[in-house]
Amino acid sequence: MKLKTKEKNKGFVLLLAVIISSMILAIALSVSNITIKQMKFSTSAKEANKAFFAADIGIECALYFDSFTPSAYGEITPFLNTKCAENAVNVTAFDVTWNFALVALGTDGKSCTNVSFTRFNTPPFVRIISRGYNINGDNTNTSCIAGAMSLERELNVNY
Repeated sequence: MKLKTKEKNKGFVLLLAVIISSMILAIALSVSNITIKQMKFSTSAKEANKAFFAADIGIECALYFDSFTPSAYGEITPFLNTKCAENAVNVTAFDVTWNFALVALGTDGKSCTNVSFTRFNTPPFVRIISRGYNINGDNTNTSCIAGAMSLERELNVNY
């Protein structure tokens, strides 16, 4: 009578299938994690660009307004019905310091910027600070107030 011996290789295929499946799952999870991070980064970069370009528009408008100054330290009359980026700009005191805000900027109309212009007697003679936001928190579109989740980008120009 012959005794049957148990084969020691039973279940090897099942173990190999589980290991290969685990490796494929780990690779798929890694790739999906990288993809999700890249999507978040690209969205963040898009929103940062909106804030940057809003600040850039503010700088350009202030430089344009400054070109009307008759002398380096002279006063000019206030702009009446002046527009910049389709915004009516009402600056009433063009003295040493003046400010204005631009709203409804960008393709979606949600960006805005606050601009501060200061003139000095010593170099740098002019400092322009423009703070751009990707989301305007003020729904009335009368002033530039940062929203709860908005990004801010600031540009400074000295000359």
